[in-house]
Amino acid sequence: MKCPWLLHPFLLALLPLCIVYVLYLGEYPPKEFLLTLGIVLAASLLLLAICAALFRSARKGAVLASFFLILFYGYDSALRFLNRYAPAGYEPGDHRYALPVCLLLLVGVAWWLRRTRKDLGNLTRILNVVFACALLIPVAQAVFYHLRIRGGAAAGTAPLAAVPQATRQPVPAPDIYYIILDRYGSQETLARYGCEDSEFLAALRRRGFYIATESWSNYLKTAPSLASTLDLEYLEALGAAAGRASIDWGPIFHRLDDHAAARFLKSQGYSYIHVGSFWWPTERNLHAQRNINVLSLPSNLMLLLETTFLPPIAQGLGIAPLDFRLQQWRRIPYQLDALEKLPAQPGPKFVFAHLLVPHEPYVFNPDGSFVSGKDFRARAGEENYCNQVAFTNSRVLLLIDRLLADSKVPPVILVQGDEGPFPGRYRKNERDFDWKQATPDELREKASILSAYLLPGADAKTLYPSISPVNSFRVVFNLYFGTNLPLLPDRTFAHEND
Repeated sequence: MKCPWLLHPFLLALLPLCIVYVLYLGEYPPKEFLLTLGIVLAASLLLLAICAALFRSARKGAVLASFFLILFYGYDSALRFLNRYAPAGYEPGDHRYALPVCLLLLVGVAWWLRRTRKDLGNLTRILNVVFACALLIPVAQAVFYHLRIRGGAAAGTAPLAAVPQATRQPVPAPDIYYIILDRYGSQETLARYGCEDSEFLAALRRRGFYIATESWSNYLKTAPSLASTLDLEYLEALGAAAGRASIDWGPIFHRLDDHAAARFLKSQGYSYIHVGSFWWPTERNLHAQRNINVLSLPSNLMLLLETTFLPPIAQGLGIAPLDFRLQQWRRIPYQLDALEKLPAQPGPKFVFAHLLVPHEPYVFNPDGSFVSGKDFRARAGEENYCNQVAFTNSRVLLLIDRLLADSKVPPVILVQGDEGPFPGRYRKNERDFDWKQATPDELREKASILSAYLLPGADAKTLYPSISPVNSFRVVFNLYFGTNLPLLPDRTFAHEND
């Protein structure tokens, strides 16, 4: 019988990647998927070569490689199993138990493969067929999605938002900082979580900030929320171009990359500095003169590795690029340190900084020290969130003090949340939560945000407690550049689900 191809290690390696791609359809660009695809295939080929060398048999090596991948990708399931059935005294999520169990299983299979004299041809065929069939499902879903957005109305995009017309220029021109604290809710929301931020708000007021105490985000997710803020308008034009049934996030992500705020300020002689996050739409900006970020693996690869046994090993060895939580613990201080140095850069500048705090992962204690996985699991979600809020407050105040002290011209600073934290019912059932069924309290929890404005040398009487982010740059451009933009009605748009 013809020798079967050794496909199953590669099919198995691709299966979780394709599942992740389908779960987040439209939220990761094909080019990032292809990059991750290449990394996964190269790693699989290396794994197969090592395993084949151990047995001097490609078939045996392929079986061991596939079993390794099952343990690798199934590690989170093994942890959950131990959490449920482990003996008394076991601490949930303790890798000291799960890792040795996986190692013993791997050694056991390797021992069987070493001793067996079976041809393994039939097993190879079976594994090829099983994993090929499993892979067909997410591949078919992805193909159908791309055919749908390419052939339907969703393929169209609306024109870019119009750039305002300035009637004057500020002399001297102030630097403009737009600092997004992702999922930083309003004072009312934080109080529900048991967080205390009254001292933080009072400190901002002492520094001259206006706090819009009743501000709500215009959308419930980061992408449309930031896109509408940076384009100074709501996204109805995008919706009309794409159609109500569209599931294509591409036009919104395009607006995040090429937005009216940056185009306007660049036309006024400003340089655009982009301080990026780990989330790919704001990771870097092609239109910025300077991008600041930590070098990292593609975000969808990090998402793929998050539930494997690689992060605990990487954390133990201090290898941040392979541990999502440790990487984020290092990224945020890096972003803040970089922001503190920007006043020294000559010329007026527009600085966009997307800080994914107090957004998950919860990796900061109030003093900035790292939250171990053990401590994270031992605490309630609200406690982890509040600890991250406390750290964020202290570091943001230090940043603002440095910006104020080191800037030759008093800077314009906007500090806003793009959305609030998710309510409890959503966290329990993220995929099926219907926002149309959300209660008023749940909508308030998700949409009410921190919103603080420092507008030196300008008459800020146009600010009011319920001003929403879509009007933020309308106010700034009117005050400093005489754009005469009317303020839009403050509205919040919800959606059925994610």
